[in-house]
Amino acid sequence: MGAVRSLATNEGAELVRRCRAGDGAAWEEIVQSYSRRIYNLAYRFTSRADSAEDLTQEVFIRVYKSLDQYNPKQGDLQNWLMRLARNLIIDDYRKRQRAPQDEAADDLEKTSVPSARRGRHRPTRDRAP
Repeated sequence: MGAVRSLATNEGAELVRRCRAGDGAAWEEIVQSYSRRIYNLAYRFTSRADSAEDLTQEVFIRVYKSLDQYNPKQGDLQNWLMRLARNLIIDDYRKRQRAPQDEAADDLEKTSVPSARRGRHRPTRDRAP
C-alpha cells in the first residue's frame, strides 16, 4: 500500500511540476481527473447545479494560482486539491448562510418610515372629540 501511495504522490508532484513549467496537457489532466469529485462536493453543499459548476471553476482557479504552494512531502495531490476545494466550498456555504440575515436587515431598513429616520414627526391620526 505504501508503494501505491508513493507512486500517486510522485505522479501528482510530476503533474504539478509540469504545470508550473507551462505544460497545458498536465493542467488538463488535473482538471479531468478531479473535476467530477470537486463538482460532487460542491453540489452536496449547494444542491444547485449552476452553483456547483461555479464553485468547481473557482476551485480550479484557486488551485492553478496556488500550484507553487503544493508540497508533495505533505501529502498527495488529491488530498491537497480536495482540502482546497473543501475550504473554498465551506467558505461559500457560510457566506450564503449569513446572506439571508443580511438581506432581512436590508429589507427592514427599506420598509421603515423615512421621516422617522430623519427625526421628523409622523402625522397624527384624527382624534374624535
